[in-house]
Amino acid sequence: MRESDFLLQKESLRCRVCSAVGLTVERNANNNGVRPLCPHCGSTSPVAGTLWLRQDKAERRKVRRPPGDPSPAEVWAANGNCCAFCALTRDECREYGIGMTVQHVVPVFMGGGDGPLIPFCARCQQASTAEQEKQRRIREKHGSLWDTIRRIEKTHPELLEEP
Repeated sequence: MRESDFLLQKESLRCRVCSAVGLTVERNANNNGVRPLCPHCGSTSPVAGTLWLRQDKAERRKVRRPPGDPSPAEVWAANGNCCAFCALTRDECREYGIGMTVQHVVPVFMGGGDGPLIPFCARCQQASTAEQEKQRRIREKHGSLWDTIRRIEKTHPELLEEP
């Protein structure tokens, strides 16, 4: 499904998980991907058979590399021509039809936009992106470890008393 088609229908589409009507889109800052999202249950696959939406304009989805950043081919070559996570080689990626991408060592959403790049095959990139999104949501919901400790101390002051 194209992003433009989804945007025209999103108010009337029903989530396949919770059956609520009205979906939104989620944009991935790391790879500029766009996927449907159910704001009611949080499902990232509310439309059957659609994980990611095809974007209409290549210019809009193309990742903009800052001047001086190495190309994906240069990053792969500098790192032994294999995925930094699963060790799939460049030749194996080509043979199996798996895309070759690069990823920041420190994710963009955590401030790593100008840090070093490492080679990732498209499968590992997608898994990594999903895990990063899960971690981001956990942080938003629960805050930092110190926030959790302060909440516990506030609700259970007896824990602070010396024995």
